[in-house]
Amino acid sequence: MLLLVAGAYACTRAVESGHTKWLLLAGSCVGFGFLAKMLQALLVVPAFGLVYLVAAPTPLRKRIWQLLLAGLAMVGSAGWWLAIVQLWPAADRPYIGGSQTNSILELALGYNGFGRLTGDETGGLGNLNQDAGLFRLFGSEMGGQISWLLPAALLLLVALLWVSGKAPRTDRTRAAVLLWGGWLLVTGLVSASPRASSTRITRWPWRPRSPR
Repeated sequence: MLLLVAGAYACTRAVESGHTKWLLLAGSCVGFGFLAKMLQALLVVPAFGLVYLVAAPTPLRKRIWQLLLAGLAMVGSAGWWLAIVQLWPAADRPYIGGSQTNSILELALGYNGFGRLTGDETGGLGNLNQDAGLFRLFGSEMGGQISWLLPAALLLLVALLWVSGKAPRTDRTRAAVLLWGGWLLVTGLVSASPRASSTRITRWPWRPRSPR
């Protein structure tokens, strides 16, 4: 989460200045976040890309090239470790826990990747959530923690978009809405997928204990 927030900060600075270095830093932060949470870290990519494509103060062609470079930075910062582990002789390294074939790619793309969306986690428990579906975030597991703020957040996003509707393309208020609102919406939709296997993408790490 810290790396993704750092990436959001770098993306904000990139949108304000149009400088490629900030966008490269944002991509690198997401790539290193991939090493910690794998495909879950990529949930911010649509919001980062959209806000820069829409609101950065540079010509469209340059924005596209800058985003491609940021994508390369993300792949490079995430891929170096995957490449080392994948190419290292299996007999000379620890077994890749969570995989079925001792493959880091299987772990990243399967058990810790698309398997979280489809519920088809080979070697995992699959979807054991009884409240899976569109309203999962308001169920017993998440509703008592932070989800009660989501309706207000969604209303505020709509209000800010309406207020900034006639503002220039580079308006910072609208850019902030696209960045943080896009992150919220993508994460919420993925977590609410009927076949998603867990809510750990949005789960707060601390949970209050019931009084005895």
